[in-house]
Amino acid sequence: MPKQGQESGRMEVVDHSSLPFHERCVVLLDQYPWSIGTRIGLGSVTPYVLHKMCDTEQPFWCVIGSFLAILFLLRLAPAVVRRLVPFSEEAQRIWRERRQLAKRFDSYQWQKLFWMGTGMAGYAMTRGNVGNATGTLLVFCLIGGGLGVLLWVRRHGRRLGVNIG
Repeated sequence: MPKQGQESGRMEVVDHSSLPFHERCVVLLDQYPWSIGTRIGLGSVTPYVLHKMCDTEQPFWCVIGSFLAILFLLRLAPAVVRRLVPFSEEAQRIWRERRQLAKRFDSYQWQKLFWMGTGMAGYAMTRGNVGNATGTLLVFCLIGGGLGVLLWVRRHGRRLGVNIG
């Protein structure tokens, strides 16, 4: 797994074979390259959820508010699960390190937007029209997320040797 090195800030491979199988699966969901699939999958169901929550008219405020609520729940749900389900100290440590890395570098948030936008684009291509508000959100996620990741890589990536996925 890519892991922030303590001294160098470089990414290194870490073996999680000591984790129980179920914990390893949960930890891998947010690890490159699996995190890309997870976020694309979440993005691909987002337009459907937005359509159901905001009806067919899709007022812009409803789509944006619902999308922000989805992003909030994506932060809240793992925190609740970590508190309610007993996980090993190693799994808890991995998540703690990832949260610190995410707080230190905005790239994680931009990556989420970009890959969710990619999933939304896939949904739009296979299902047809997603509505103006959701389409605008999709474009924002792709362009804003893509530019944010590129700017971050240009600013920090080479120096830190961080692999963005």
